[in-house]
Amino acid sequence: MSQQQTQKELERNRFVQLCSGIWVGTLVGVTYAYSILTHEMKTRFNLDQADITTITSVGMAMSFFCFPAGVVFDVYGPRVVNLSATLMMAAGFLGNAMVFQGWLPGTVPVLAIFAALTFFPAGWFDMGALMTNLFNFPNNRGEVVLLQKTWMGMGPALLSV
Repeated sequence: MSQQQTQKELERNRFVQLCSGIWVGTLVGVTYAYSILTHEMKTRFNLDQADITTITSVGMAMSFFCFPAGVVFDVYGPRVVNLSATLMMAAGFLGNAMVFQGWLPGTVPVLAIFAALTFFPAGWFDMGALMTNLFNFPNNRGEVVLLQKTWMGMGPALLSV
């Protein structure tokens, strides 16, 4: 393999990782669109605004607790962080789906637990994707952060359309 082929392959891999990071940023932003479900939660489960505030506050508080993600990233790397986040978020979405299907009770504690499982991995995804891209683009860190965080803001807009 020639030096030029190796360089092209490295650039292609960096581009794929950047696109993956942008996609992950969009997914992380989708957690901010949780309010799309709140009207249906109020009517279906007879909840009031205080209940909805409690559920979303628990979820948002969990999304800001990213320290464990940093430790896992430093020890095991981004694959373990992203795999863990995928499994946690899938459990949260599956739990919400089970509640909305009537298989689990639609009470505030149950909904808050599944909101926490949905929101908590957002910081893990952000950590896994952003830190990897910052390592891959040491001379363009500002642009990488700009791209990923912009698409994080676009996630709720894309979901609601």
